[in-house]
Amino acid sequence: MRYLLAGCGLVLWLSSAALAQTVEISLAGQTLAPVTAPFHVERLVDARPDRTRLGKVYRGLDNRPVSANFSHSLTDELMPLLRQALPAGPGTRPLLVRIHTLSIGETIRPTSETAEAELVLDFLEPVGSDGYRVLLSTGDMLENKGVDVTRRHAANIQTLLEQSIRQLSTLPPAPVPDTPVLTWDQVQAGQDGAPTVRYAVQTGPLQKGVYHTFEEFRNNTPSQDDGPFEIEKTPRRKKEWAGTFDIQPYYLYLDAQHPRRPVAKAWGISDGQTMYIRYRNHYFPLEAAGPDYSFTGFRNPEPDEMMTRAAMGAAFGLAGAALAAATLPDGSLPQRYELHLTTGRVVAHSLPTVGADGFVREDTAAVYLYRRPDSQPTQAVTVQVDGRQVGELLPGSYLALSWRDRRREMNLCVRGQAETCKVFVPDFAAATYLECGFGSSTEAAPTLKAVPPKEGVFYLKKFRSRQRPQ
Repeated sequence: MRYLLAGCGLVLWLSSAALAQTVEISLAGQTLAPVTAPFHVERLVDARPDRTRLGKVYRGLDNRPVSANFSHSLTDELMPLLRQALPAGPGTRPLLVRIHTLSIGETIRPTSETAEAELVLDFLEPVGSDGYRVLLSTGDMLENKGVDVTRRHAANIQTLLEQSIRQLSTLPPAPVPDTPVLTWDQVQAGQDGAPTVRYAVQTGPLQKGVYHTFEEFRNNTPSQDDGPFEIEKTPRRKKEWAGTFDIQPYYLYLDAQHPRRPVAKAWGISDGQTMYIRYRNHYFPLEAAGPDYSFTGFRNPEPDEMMTRAAMGAAFGLAGAALAAATLPDGSLPQRYELHLTTGRVVAHSLPTVGADGFVREDTAAVYLYRRPDSQPTQAVTVQVDGRQVGELLPGSYLALSWRDRRREMNLCVRGQAETCKVFVPDFAAATYLECGFGSSTEAAPTLKAVPPKEGVFYLKKFRSRQRPQ
């Protein structure tokens, strides 16, 4: 029993969500060469539906999952590169760049790491006094493998930007007739452009055949020289997969010695009714989901979970392995995935938060603001969110705040005799910790800064015993 309890402690220590500060990605070291095109970039619009972070990366020897975001705002990071590639000059026309998707990610396996980046954007041209017309929509993704791939994200974003900008040189001199003119509000709302593009697979009947690439699937043009095939379906036995099948397609041979062989190196396959995507060496049925597709596949265990399993087995033998199997999720559980049709990227779909009572909770970001003892112990700090007072802080106290809009910035202000503000979109994947206070007895405005989660948790636990959250 002593070893079993020790094993439980190891599971909690290794598999709990790590307290790590957001990894910051900077494009300051990247450059873009000028592109031959009659345009210059005048403005950038952030139309991403989720502006909370760029994505998730892994850090440390145990590959802890942590959030990643730009060091500065999206505009401050991208505009210098856009203006390098498309500088203003005699006769150049102004462009507005609208970002629909800009995200990064990492896949960690026992023997490899892969960095992913995805970019979807529009180039728009002003029309009249308050109109805009989409000239070009682009979307692409980039993957590369290596060691410590977190260092590659900035260069990957730069490459995707360059690929998009270079497509401007292929535009015809005159805009496409009947292109709709958008108002400024419609531009900001992300209307028209990349999200409205429809591909052949969405507009015509699904073609039967073997699809060797994502582009063949998107164009609804399977290879024609693969010969006959069949799709074998075997019911899955685990209860979490009830009503689903293991899918295995086979090429059919025409001689008795070789009646069939597995379709092993395809992107996907279709029987003319259902499309099956090959993902991590298994086939899963695809379903239309708005402008994209989705499917339910096997969950990819987090690296720290795999490390926990290995540690449990090494430390406690069969008992440890059994404990890890009973307490940690594995790679046989269902996971919902999204296939982005603009770029071909497959992304694990985040499941909604479910409370202890079994009800789904609204998507909410947690922001904790605290104040340590400082040089003005009697001066209260007034806290406002978007101009509305939400509380006051004296030394040794904290406030628990929430935010529910992934697209809109939170305007958080702290005021003594004067005011300090921070405008940001909180991270919805991990709590944000902020500290305010006075550095001297003469300061009129309190300082306001982000702190590492480990430090924030320490002070919150310390202050929580002294007060109830306001």
